[in-house]
Amino acid sequence: MDKDDTDFREWDSMYAIKDEKCPFCNSKSTLITRNNMAIAFEDKFPVTKNHTLVTPIRHVSSFFELGSFEYNA
Repeated sequence: MDKDDTDFREWDSMYAIKDEKCPFCNSKSTLITRNNMAIAFEDKFPVTKNHTLVTPIRHVSSFFELGSFEYNA
């Protein structure tokens, strides 16, 4: 029997927020791939050939605020 009463309905809205000041939300770089948790695109200033930028879709202040499902995505 499932006894977890966590309400995940508000989580959808956390991934739908687009911030006009966010450089990743407004990137003009070429999209490589995306899923529900993360987005990958070409870096405008690559350090090496094929350098790819991967960012979470949810806005957080620090990498350490991400859940394991997000950094695995």
